[in-house]
Amino acid sequence: MIYGRFGERGELIFEIELVAVNGEQIAVDVLLDTGFTTGFLAIHADDIQDLGWSILTSDVEMQTARGTEYFDIYEGRAIVDGKEFIIPVHVGLQLPEILFGRQWLKLMKLTIDERNGILTLEYTGD
Repeated sequence: MIYGRFGERGELIFEIELVAVNGEQIAVDVLLDTGFTTGFLAIHADDIQDLGWSILTSDVEMQTARGTEYFDIYEGRAIVDGKEFIIPVHVGLQLPEILFGRQWLKLMKLTIDERNGILTLEYTGD
């Protein structure tokens, strides 16, 4: 189980690790975005270079809160709740933070109890 925290505006924030091609594990904060329904992770294009991940496809059109945007899809590796996952990662130019998509909720149990300050994410199996 991993513990998250609530942001200043009630955002749901977790720390995960991204795994670079060279094996380096980089701890990052991610913002759970329940509106990002079709993906696992979205990262700004400037951040992808250090990871060395391979591109799978380019210029995938998606509707976002800001309108239509285009993303490249990379094969990425992330460690969440102690388990390593190989996932498609959306990479774009208009991302102010790393987004943690709703697809994770098919694999994880999310517990939110803002009144008591409890925010957890737990891997529930394949």
